[in-house]
Amino acid sequence: MHEYAASAVLNEACRIVKEATGQDLSSEVKFNPGDPKGDIAVPCFALAKSLRKNPAVIAKEIAEKAEFSTPLIERAENVGGYLNFFINRKAFNARVMSDFLKEGSEYGTSSVGEGRKAVIDYSSPNIAKPFSIGHLRSTNIGASVCAILRFAGYEVIGDNHLGDWGTQFGKLIYAYKNWGDRDVIEKDPIKELLKLYVRFHDEAGLAEAAVRDVDGEDV
Repeated sequence: MHEYAASAVLNEACRIVKEATGQDLSSEVKFNPGDPKGDIAVPCFALAKSLRKNPAVIAKEIAEKAEFSTPLIERAENVGGYLNFFINRKAFNARVMSDFLKEGSEYGTSSVGEGRKAVIDYSSPNIAKPFSIGHLRSTNIGASVCAILRFAGYEVIGDNHLGDWGTQFGKLIYAYKNWGDRDVIEKDPIKELLKLYVRFHDEAGLAEAAVRDVDGEDV
């Protein structure tokens, strides 16, 4: 799998730390977007006990001895116990553009999801109520997540689950039979059916409260 610029600098930082200390801190190596004190930070506090040194001393010693195998990193410094790496932006940008021009629409693909499945739930609307902009939003988000995961090699299953549609229609049928007016509903079905749906829950809530009062639970 091709190593992109971002992965290259992270791997280089991890390599330098491991060669200097014998310990793998890859899980703690993080980018610091926009931080003038360094583009990548490696906390050296976890090394203090095993190396019996102050974290700042550890970071300083590693920075002074660091030899980079890639032009993507220009220097490393100790910043308060952190070993901070500074990216050579000119080299980094050139690497990104070179990769993009070479790979085109395949740029950024990954094999991390190969052999794995992902199930993404979309808006899952309550079909007894009107759709809203919220349903469109979550559906778009779900579709975007699906596309990203497929790009990373996952087998993706998109699910727009309708939930307990039997229960919802049961409530509407009850409300229609007890309070519905067919002529009114046919003039504006969605709006009037929503009113009946809401009324069902209002009536059910009142009935439940009455039962609790009789039982003495909420008196």
